Amino acid sequence: MDKNSKSDGRIEYQILKPFRLAKRWVQLNEKTIRLHPRQASFLLLNGKIAKLVAQPTKAEVK
Repeated sequence: MDKNSKSDGRIEYQILKPFRLAKRWVQLNEKTIRLHPRQASFLLLNGKIAKLVAQPTKAEVK
């Protein structure tokens, strides 16, 4: 399971451009948003959001 995902299957994405989601505007000042992969697919293609890259931990580097 991804480090950023919880038991509900949502993943955290970085907001690159403002967009509407569920009748509300998501602005750049929010920085990140948690979405299901199905919700995120179209926004990823349009360049509105980007997947967060998890930094490796010290245990993973060794």
